[in-house]
Amino acid sequence: MSTSPYQMFTGENFAKMFPLPETMGSFARDAVDAGSESALASAKGLHEAGTALLDQITSQVNLSVETSKKIADAGSLEGAMAVQAGYVKSVTETTLKGFNTLSELYSGAFRDAMAPLATQVKKAAKAS
Repeated sequence: MSTSPYQMFTGENFAKMFPLPETMGSFARDAVDAGSESALASAKGLHEAGTALLDQITSQVNLSVETSKKIADAGSLEGAMAVQAGYVKSVTETTLKGFNTLSELYSGAFRDAMAPLATQVKKAAKAS
C-alpha cells in the first residue's frame, strides 16, 4: 500500500470525478472562474490594506510635526518632556489601533480570496 500523499491522483479516481467529458469542461471553467474571483478579492483586500496603512503613516507624520512644534514652543525642559510623554502615549495608541485595523483587513482579504476556491473544492469533493 502506498503512503504517498498523491495516491488519490490516479486515473481511476480522476475518471470517478469526471465521468462525462462535458463534466471536465464545466469543472475546469468553474475552477478558472473561482481563481479569477479569488484574484479580484485578493487585489481588493490588498488595496484596502494599503490605503489604511498609508492613512496611518500620514497620521503619524502629522502628529510628529505637531509635536515638534509644541516641543519647540514649550519654553522649558519640563514642558517639553510633558509634550513628549503625551506624544509617546498618543503614537502608541494610534499604532496599536492601526495594527488592529490592518489585521482585520488582512484576515478579511484572505477570507474573501479563499471563499471562491473553497466553494470549488467543495463542488469537486461532492462530485467524487
